[in-house]
Amino acid sequence: ESVDLEVAAIPRRLTAEIESVHTSRVEVHGGDTITVEATILPWHGERRNVRVPVKLPSNLPEGPVRLLVSDSGTLDRLLQPPQFNAQPLDVAATIAQLNSAHASDQLYVTLLAPEAQAAVDGRTLTSIPLTVANALAPLRDNKGMVLNGESAVPMASLPMDAVVTGSQVVTLQVEDQ
Repeated sequence: ESVDLEVAAIPRRLTAEIESVHTSRVEVHGGDTITVEATILPWHGERRNVRVPVKLPSNLPEGPVRLLVSDSGTLDRLLQPPQFNAQPLDVAATIAQLNSAHASDQLYVTLLAPEAQAAVDGRTLTSIPLTVANALAPLRDNKGMVLNGESAVPMASLPMDAVVTGSQVVTLQVEDQ
């Protein structure tokens, strides 16, 4: 019947942009822990370098893999691609979708694994076998499914004191054990 809302004005702008990203090593093995270093440029102030330790999955296939260092919006778009024929959401579904969104004041590190990922009815299925993707093909034809060639696997996040914007991709070379 009513909504109570409190608003507080902050007398400064609290935004920061991801300026550059690099890793402690480019040649890695499955199971390694690497450090991702990002240079963050606040709207007003000095650049800042932040480090995020990331433990890679032990089952990474040999070859190139990509790490995405990003803001929340980029990560949410990867994990919840748009539904082209989606029905309008009711209030409960809208609230659930908003609550599942990632916080905008964090820096996110996501592994883009070389495995198929499907989004069906707003849910993300990562690392699906191609046989499963083929079985879901009729959904794709009806625009009920979105299929990607890479799976977005969230690895780490780091709280920041500002709303983060931007993204950078770093390619790692996974070598045989």
